[in-house]
Amino acid sequence: MGRRALARLGPAPALGGALVPLAVCVWLAASSGANAPPLGASLRVVYTTDTQGRLDVCGCSAGQHGGLPRRATLLRHLRSEAQAVIVIDGGSTVTHASHVDPFARAYRSMAYDLVLHAATALEGAFVEALTREGVGTLPRPLEPDGVAYQALEADEGLELLVLVTPEPAGADADALAQSLRRAIRAATADRDPTARCPIVAITGESPEGNARLAERVGDEVDLFLGASSPVLTPDYREPIAPGPVAPAVAGGRALTVIDIGFPADGGRPEVAARYEPVAPDLLPDLEVGAIIEDYYASQRLSAGPEGDAPEEYALDYAMRGWADAMACAECHLEEYDLWRGTAHAHAIDTLAGRDRLVDECLTCHSEGFRRSGSFNPEVIVPGDGVTCATCHGDGVVHSMTGRVDAIERHSSADLCMGCHDEERQPLGFDFAASWRLISHGSDDAPAGGGE
Repeated sequence: MGRRALARLGPAPALGGALVPLAVCVWLAASSGANAPPLGASLRVVYTTDTQGRLDVCGCSAGQHGGLPRRATLLRHLRSEAQAVIVIDGGSTVTHASHVDPFARAYRSMAYDLVLHAATALEGAFVEALTREGVGTLPRPLEPDGVAYQALEADEGLELLVLVTPEPAGADADALAQSLRRAIRAATADRDPTARCPIVAITGESPEGNARLAERVGDEVDLFLGASSPVLTPDYREPIAPGPVAPAVAGGRALTVIDIGFPADGGRPEVAARYEPVAPDLLPDLEVGAIIEDYYASQRLSAGPEGDAPEEYALDYAMRGWADAMACAECHLEEYDLWRGTAHAHAIDTLAGRDRLVDECLTCHSEGFRRSGSFNPEVIVPGDGVTCATCHGDGVVHSMTGRVDAIERHSSADLCMGCHDEERQPLGFDFAASWRLISHGSDDAPAGGGE
């Protein structure tokens, strides 16, 4: 299926002082017109949003959903079973300058029709990269009451009109509903008033906010999309509830798929929304997979053997701001030896072995990165990883004075779940069993999920 034409229509008139939701309008020309879609046709809209820099799964445990290579495979399947497909990304895609090029190349390979973006320096660079790759983009206008729009031509005589306005920022639902109606009137002023125009509104609102808006707008909008919602189930098999509001899933772990059918009897278009999980059993697309591996190769950091750090850096934990595991071993050798036998002690090696010494993985795997926001492979703190300071605090005062009240003790699942969450460990995290593997010294029995 070839790329669809992207036509710039220009700005619509200002719509008053209220902020206006973004709306995606699937046009139907008059039934007698040359561009009228055949009765019985269908249009599929695939929506992603809030990918938040997740290029691929970290692979720390089985069952993880997401990753651009597997998304590409799923999109190819979704296209193969539909008459016409439009793919849109709602924004919040990149989180770091290093993501700009691989995301742009991957989105070109996945044939995205439109990527929305905000007016930030980072997303400006992303737009430039997308433009080089031939991917359509559309900004949210800077003016509070402005609106811009573009038309996308799909197969089967279908046309998609995208209206983009500023994100809602505290405006009440009544004002948003009125602005939405005005936006629709302005955008459809030169169209046949008898033609049915199914509308999908992408507002940037939460599902709850969209539900309040849907109550006020009524049948003028067929479906509301917006910001991503909280995780519902590990594999996203829970159906989207009937009604005009369809949630989205952050991080690229599932796609929101909207099928719009045009009944043969010429009745009201039928709209149905569902999740399609970017599941672990999907084979990664080779082209997008190569793009992502190129990115990781360019970002690769070589972790040297423990002890490569200059001696003064390794020992001066007061200057560094946290005591490393070897400093703790001076007094707690038994606990140190137990820790050395756990996966926590080898968290950096795990990333290095997978070419994943990058920011999004180091957040959980490196205490040094968590505390400094940077990671230098030439200056590796001996024992970096998930280390003593991760659970017991920086340990500086305790190491220097031996004061017992200067050390922290955590015996609940809350701290662990910061990394052993549903996204990274979707098959489940057994806190009690895991605690038995790391429990040492005078640790209390685990609270919350323990035995």
